[in-house]
Amino acid sequence: MGRATSYVIVALLRGSVPLPEALVELREMREVTELSASAEAGVRLGEAEMLAYMERQDEARDLVEAAAAEFDELGARVELAAAESVRAIVADASGDREGAERALRSSFERFRAMDDASNGGLVAVDLANVLARLGRHSEAEAMAAIAAGSAADFDVEAQVGWRTASARARTALGDVDGALRLVDEATERLEASDFTMLRADSMGAMADVLATLGSRLEAIERLEAARGIYSAKGHLVGERRATQRLEELAAAHSP
Repeated sequence: MGRATSYVIVALLRGSVPLPEALVELREMREVTELSASAEAGVRLGEAEMLAYMERQDEARDLVEAAAAEFDELGARVELAAAESVRAIVADASGDREGAERALRSSFERFRAMDDASNGGLVAVDLANVLARLGRHSEAEAMAAIAAGSAADFDVEAQVGWRTASARARTALGDVDGALRLVDEATERLEASDFTMLRADSMGAMADVLATLGSRLEAIERLEAARGIYSAKGHLVGERRATQRLEELAAAHSP
């Protein structure tokens, strides 16, 4: 897939353009632009990720499988690894955390086999977060450490991602000071990013840490901010999860 096409997909996924509008733009790109077979399949992956966030998982799943089949036929190893990570997003959006873990491990192993530390590190962040949500905190911390070791200093997404994933794991493992330090560092690094979705995802993860450590009001503040971003983006999965977490915090505090 060409760099220009990849840049457009990432900008539409991570930036402030609402997902319904971003989806239309991606589909127009695929329909009216002369793209290589690999680039067209890459656009389909971007569409699949958007559809998953919009709770249209059946459509998303079909697009992932079509794109993966095209990459397989082309022998596009990097793109096949990326397809596995999008397959994980679709599974996770459907509530299948175990399926998400399997797909992320496949993606991680594919990138590692190609010595692609950068992409492998980003997948390691996602895998660490899934493992933490499955309650497998030692494994989550190990994956976050792998991500930390491969994250370039200029890569805000990777630097924020491994810190929030590690903070989640360390909180459960009893390292309160370490978790709080990582939350502070992630918050500081977020200021350098204009990726709207990175901010929302990170604030949601930080809220989990803060709630576990007893900072309920600060956790609620971050969750409400994250929910507002998800709502404006049309990210229905993120909005639903933030709402559910806020309801859980309210219920836990009620007499």
